[in-house]
Amino acid sequence: MKKSNVFAIAILLVVVLAGAAVVWFFVLEDTPALPGLPGQSSQQGAANNQQNVNAGEVASFEWVIQPMYDEISFFSEGFAAVRSGNLWGFVNAAGVEVVPPRYTAQMNFHEGFAMVNAGGTANEWGSVVDGVWGFIDTTGREILSPQHDWISSFFDGLTLFRVDTVLNEWGGVIGGYWGVLDATGAVIVEPQYDEMWHFSYGLAAVRVNSQVTEMGSRTGGEWGFIDTQGREVVAPQFTEVRGFHDGLAAVRVGGEWHDWQLVGGYWGIIDTSGNMVVPAIYDGVHGFSEGLAAVWIDSTINEHGWNEGGMWGFVDTQGREVITPQYDATGGFWNGFAAVRRGNDWGFIDPTGREVVPQIYSMVSQMGEGLAMVHLGGTRNEWDGIVGGSWGVINIATNTEILPVRYDEIRFMSSNLIAVRVDSDLNEWGHFIGGRWGLYDITGREIVSPRYDFLQDGGIDRPMPVMTGGALDEWGSLVGGRWGFIDSTGQEIIAPQFDEVFSFHNNLTIVREGGGWDENHVMIGGRWGVVDITGRIVIPPQFEDIRIISDDVIAVMIDGVRSEWGHFESGSWAFVDAQGREITPHNYEAIGVSYNGLIAVRYNGQWGFARIS
Repeated sequence: MKKSNVFAIAILLVVVLAGAAVVWFFVLEDTPALPGLPGQSSQQGAANNQQNVNAGEVASFEWVIQPMYDEISFFSEGFAAVRSGNLWGFVNAAGVEVVPPRYTAQMNFHEGFAMVNAGGTANEWGSVVDGVWGFIDTTGREILSPQHDWISSFFDGLTLFRVDTVLNEWGGVIGGYWGVLDATGAVIVEPQYDEMWHFSYGLAAVRVNSQVTEMGSRTGGEWGFIDTQGREVVAPQFTEVRGFHDGLAAVRVGGEWHDWQLVGGYWGIIDTSGNMVVPAIYDGVHGFSEGLAAVWIDSTINEHGWNEGGMWGFVDTQGREVITPQYDATGGFWNGFAAVRRGNDWGFIDPTGREVVPQIYSMVSQMGEGLAMVHLGGTRNEWDGIVGGSWGVINIATNTEILPVRYDEIRFMSSNLIAVRVDSDLNEWGHFIGGRWGLYDITGREIVSPRYDFLQDGGIDRPMPVMTGGALDEWGSLVGGRWGFIDSTGQEIIAPQFDEVFSFHNNLTIVREGGGWDENHVMIGGRWGVVDITGRIVIPPQFEDIRIISDDVIAVMIDGVRSEWGHFESGSWAFVDAQGREITPHNYEAIGVSYNGLIAVRYNGQWGFARIS
């Protein structure tokens, strides 16, 4: 797997798993078909598979909702939006259509309500740009019939709505006024504000007297805060505000608008009563963290209207400067320490301002468990970034070395492990390429000596993918090589032998044999199989695409047709069990979301929902 794709694949896998509890994969060889045709009723499906079920050989496939939809979405709070033609409705996790398709647009359920649109039309990008909005509950009942220009999702039982808007030439909604609705659809705050945020700590930021630019953004005006009854707790008076966190909010006083940009002014911090806890005398402030907020003084405004230079210190929740501004840069406090910089050198201080780690490092980064990655050496490039140099790990509280500063790269992994890279080279862009990866625990004990071309985080208490035998292509990315898995002790539970692997989903993952890299540096071709967390091959690599539904059900594909970008546009899908035994023949065109045992399946161009048990 080439290096630049490793993170994209890992992130994609996490997103897919978190949103739908499924995984993507691939297929090739035909396998013998079992009884049971697509499109049958649940009773027919059960009957056709009864012989296998009685024998305890395979599970049965049954339609819960016959294929009838043109599109489906992910489940949210137990509901998935479904489209028929140009209209949307909802099905629940039991496979019951609770809202027949009748809305031109929808937003997923949140806090038991879904926003729905009537009369809208789609622009060239598929977004609905007009019509009116209302909301429904989980029974499909219209709590508020569509009537407003826009309604946001609910938060803490309240939602924001917007009226009197117009569309600009790009189809964007601009202008108008904001108000507040409760869960019954009753107006709590009449629409009167130019801009409004959701409530936090019982208060919402509101803006008045601003102007709309031709791009649809707003300039000028004043910000204040209202409570959930619409009372102005803090009268609009600030040029900029941030939301409340831990009962405190940063506010800006003064400054001048230059087109869309606010330049100058001073920052302070207020409490939920509007009292100025930290006076508005600072060029900038950060939010409070562990009882302290970083504040900025003596900066200058550059030609772009940005503040630069000056010194940073810290104030407490009473507005007292507990650490006098003296640093060129600082981070927030975390686990009792904050990173601070003088000149080009970083160190750490405690909440009293005591220097715990002297400012001697060119870069630092806290990594949990009281540890920090620290960097020495290297050179600064034209963007003020640092190229080259070496990394190590220290214990901040004791300022003791856990790993010496001699590694090209260090990453903090799940399960309190540390990956290190050695013997790499710098390419013309200043990025490390090549080298070998090893693994240490947070005490500095070596678990795996640096010997892998790449070592990827597999998640908490999950096996970690590792690669050997890779080569650098013209871009410095790793291609070729063989992938396997190691556990947290460094033992190879699956020796490197596959051309590509994914991280584990529960107890299974997919692996690829064969294939190659196309001109877009995407691996295509080859055959996919499934292995379990012990290293046992559940399904030998033989399919063009695979999707893991659960530890017991796996979807597999053959006869795939690829687009010009290398992705599959179509194919023939079947279901198999964890022993690789076929549950259904390859009759299905696509497999969609999976939720609580309900699986979206496309047949004859239409989507339905099935269950395998």
